[in-house]
Amino acid sequence: MREESPDFSVAESGECQPPLNDQILAIARLLKIALRLTAYDEATAAPFSIFQPLIEATQLITGYTHRWETCDPIWKSYLMASVESMGQAQKAWGLGWKTYRILPDSSHLSPDEMFCKNYQDTYITCNHCGLCNGKNQSVAIPVHGAAFKQKAFRETQS
Repeated sequence: MREESPDFSVAESGECQPPLNDQILAIARLLKIALRLTAYDEATAAPFSIFQPLIEATQLITGYTHRWETCDPIWKSYLMASVESMGQAQKAWGLGWKTYRILPDSSHLSPDEMFCKNYQDTYITCNHCGLCNGKNQSVAIPVHGAAFKQKAFRETQS
C-alpha cells in the first residue's frame, strides 16, 4: 500500500526548519553526490525551500516533474517537464521547460530532442549523465519498463 504524501503545510508556513542539518550538507559537498529528484514521489509537492539547501550542496541534479503546469516555476532550473505526447512537449516548451518525453517508439524523436543516454548505453545512469537538469536539451526515450505499462502507454497514444 502506498503511503500518503507528507503534509508540508507547516513547512510552507515557515514554522519549521528544512529536515537537513549542516553535517548532512557538508557530507553532500564532500562526496560530490548526485541528486535525482524524481522516482516514486513528486519533489515539487514540497516547497522549494525544503530542497534548496541540498540542491545547493550537490554537484549534479537531475529529475523531472509531472506537475510542470502548476508547480513553482523555480523548478524549471532543476527539473524536466515529464510529458507523454508531442502536444504536451510543445506546451511545456512554450512555458520555458525542457522536457523528458516518453515515445511510442524510436522513430518519433523531435529535432528539439535527443535520446536519453541510458537508451543508447544501459551502463550510463542519471547519476553519470546529468542531462535531465532543466538546463540542457530536451530528452526523449521510447516507452520502457513492465509490459503492462508499455501496453497501457501505447493505448493512450492511439
